[in-house]
Amino acid sequence: MAQNTALSLPVSHHDLLLSHFRAAHDVLLAEQDLSPRNPKINSCLSAFVAAVLDCHCHDTCDLLAMPEVVSKRDAILPKLAQAEYEMEKFFALDFAAQDVLTDADLDHFIYRDNYVELVAEEIDAARTANVLPDDRPIVFVGAGPLPFSAIDMHKQTGLKMICIDSDADAVALSRKMIAALGMQDSIDVVQSSGEDFDYSGAGLVMVAALVSAKDNVLARVRDTAPGVGLAVRSAEGVRTLLYEQADEHALDRAGYDYAGKSRITDTIINTTLFFQPRPV
Repeated sequence: MAQNTALSLPVSHHDLLLSHFRAAHDVLLAEQDLSPRNPKINSCLSAFVAAVLDCHCHDTCDLLAMPEVVSKRDAILPKLAQAEYEMEKFFALDFAAQDVLTDADLDHFIYRDNYVELVAEEIDAARTANVLPDDRPIVFVGAGPLPFSAIDMHKQTGLKMICIDSDADAVALSRKMIAALGMQDSIDVVQSSGEDFDYSGAGLVMVAALVSAKDNVLARVRDTAPGVGLAVRSAEGVRTLLYEQADEHALDRAGYDYAGKSRITDTIINTTLFFQPRPV
């Protein structure tokens, strides 16, 4: 077992990250426009994300236990989710306005490489966990207006993807983008909540980190596709300043056994957890 000192951030990193966390908290709560059109949002969130990724402490650290951080984190996470949606919508509007899109066009998205790398890590982990289907589609819950996860998963596996999202604007933008890429035969986009969708026929169900009411989604998957594996995007260590950590106890209660997770790297924020369904 590692010594406790190995779990603590160097003082300089601790102070820098705390400073950016405080700044992001203050700006996110003060600003009305959380989209990339707001230079204050661009500046503070870019610095905050960079500080999180620069921290190489992936386990519990002193900073996360600070009462100030615990309190402010509860306030900042919904704002970060809103800012992420606004960022995705900002780029999706640009992509959807084009009749034809190429891979080179997609590279204009600032986090393009991160998606490609994350999906590659997820595919490796899914194979190891024995949940990657051979030919059945992957259903992505909470795909949002910018369906890079589905696009890259299809490109890297050849599997059919089904994106679901409850937001009508997100669905419309996603469909336009996929059509402009000529991928409409490979990626379906369905407007539905994750707790209402029928997952029968799915080979794997992936749940985005920002999906709410995850317990209801899990129950619906278990009810309509009891033999299908799950992939749930989560976060670990200081990365939980950006995303909520998945509740593994809830997955256990829902009838799923932990089967592995994607590798953490210096450029990826999310960790994806994989689960095998227990026999009904």
